[in-house]
Amino acid sequence: MEKRIFKNKKTSLLFTILSIVALSILIFLVLPGLLLTNPKSEETQTIVFENTISYGLRDSNGQIVDVGTQINQSSSSSFSGDLEIIQDMEGQYLYYLNILKDLHEIPYEVNGKEVTSANMFSLTNKQKINIDLSIDNISEGNELMVLLFKYPKSNDSMTLERSLEYSVMGLRFNLTNNSTYPQSIKFLNDNDTNDYNARISMVNVQSSNEAILELEKRSNDSVELLLGQTSHENSRHSILSFVNGSLIEKNELPPNTVYEISDNKLYRIPIKIPFTKKENSIFQLVDVLSPYQMNDGIYSITEIDFSNPILIKNSK
Repeated sequence: MEKRIFKNKKTSLLFTILSIVALSILIFLVLPGLLLTNPKSEETQTIVFENTISYGLRDSNGQIVDVGTQINQSSSSSFSGDLEIIQDMEGQYLYYLNILKDLHEIPYEVNGKEVTSANMFSLTNKQKINIDLSIDNISEGNELMVLLFKYPKSNDSMTLERSLEYSVMGLRFNLTNNSTYPQSIKFLNDNDTNDYNARISMVNVQSSNEAILELEKRSNDSVELLLGQTSHENSRHSILSFVNGSLIEKNELPPNTVYEISDNKLYRIPIKIPFTKKENSIFQLVDVLSPYQMNDGIYSITEIDFSNPILIKNSK
């Protein structure tokens, strides 16, 4: 009788040991998979797009010329090179290319055809485009700006929550005649970060500090531009107005108006929304930080800031 009881206890103990071993093997096989799976799923759920632009200018040897330095002018007083634009995000976007000399529009050629203002094209998903670009009548002492505006192709996608996806890319250089002229310009949309020394934002004159993303055009429609300082560095600003990438020179903000920002000074500038015949045109301000002569190279302030875009809906 006692032997039978002892035998049963031995069987129970053996079963317990085997169960513990089996459970340990199961944990050893399954747990690493769980540990590897969770971070992966967590990582794919936390991808966030930032409104940041990386761009550069490449010379004929493929070397990048830093923005903020002086580029060199050839004896022909013209630029002929390659403009490469890469969209690294999903979705359809419209792009408006414009060339400015000394803060004024100038004619240029895209793939052999002359353009007098903004040139529009579209990219879908992760697409890239190469454009033959030619710019004439530029000389030593000129300041050259290559601006590229980016907006969603669908107006329904223009929401305040997604406003950080719209941007203005800008290359800004002074011209000298010391050496060879760069032969390639490259724009790249990526997720690096850019810091600005100043802030520029649009607000409604009648309401709070919320940015406007859509405005029905009436005779008295206007917004207010806030131009201020977010760092201790003093700066000078020229404000330019654009509709669909084209410069509006007859606006209340002429290109030769310069605002000096220092000691946390804040400008509140009333802006009238221009009348446009084309429905759903996009109005946007661009802030060009001075000084104009960038003799200090990459240490000069060379940023190009921009306000949020405003979609103009004309009244019937």
